[in-house]
Amino acid sequence: MNHSSININDLPDEIILMIWNKLSNIDVLYSFVGVNQRLDKLVRDPLYTRSIQLTKTRTNKYYSLPNSIIDRYCLNILPEIHQRIECLTLEPSSMERILLSNDYPRLYKLTFIKINEDFVLRHFNDESPLINTFKYNIKHLTMTIDRKGFTSLSSIDLGKNLVTQIFNIFLNLIDLDFLQDLIRNFTLVSVYKLPSTICYSSSLISLSICVDSIDDCLCLLDGHLFQLQKLTIAIKQIDNSTLTTENLKLSNMNYFSLSSYRPTKEYDTYILPLIRQMKHLEELMLSINVYGRSTL
Repeated sequence: MNHSSININDLPDEIILMIWNKLSNIDVLYSFVGVNQRLDKLVRDPLYTRSIQLTKTRTNKYYSLPNSIIDRYCLNILPEIHQRIECLTLEPSSMERILLSNDYPRLYKLTFIKINEDFVLRHFNDESPLINTFKYNIKHLTMTIDRKGFTSLSSIDLGKNLVTQIFNIFLNLIDLDFLQDLIRNFTLVSVYKLPSTICYSSSLISLSICVDSIDDCLCLLDGHLFQLQKLTIAIKQIDNSTLTTENLKLSNMNYFSLSSYRPTKEYDTYILPLIRQMKHLEELMLSINVYGRSTL
């Protein structure tokens, strides 16, 4: 039996694109950037260059890419497409090298996967050249937190060293998302008891965050984030608070999602007064365990 191989250069563009669409864009770029002029032109399509995830994904978990792949991207691929990139997904071990290898004039969205304590302390400060390079460009910021990577930072430290620093650094941020896989395993952030002089964002429209207490939720809604329209919040404990639910700045809120897996009897005290102040609410999601009453 005779066996024949097909040369990709003999295929029409439509067939090549159909094949590439079955692959991840990171594999397409790795395999075909620099092969020849025709493939170079095809691979620069925004479908492959607009959003790039430089991590491996397997069973919903993220892993670092081999150094050989990162080397090729930094030396050969990113210099060819850096002006086309709008979104990057990175993890701490290669993030610094990738971001400093080129300028990214169209980059507006960053996703940091499995950030750890060292990452927060090194990069989220006023002196960090890496983060400050993108302080005006980034409008969407997403993070997943590696719980095992934090040993000394408490939830309040995370609020001070991470959340408030994000607001101070990324001046045009409109969307901040702390992704969490399971509510029972979330990494808590606390903004309650932080100094009143802490600066919050004047541009943020959407926030997804996991916090320690109802006090943190009330702090976020006291007017510091006066542009906020969408809040997705998971609260460890909805219990007694020293703060009031009166006169909160909720007139812009059109989406509110609240989750808390620990039982609470404070539905009428805190949750209901919050919702009643959201005059323009369009979508409401509650996942809470309420006891002491038979209906909502």
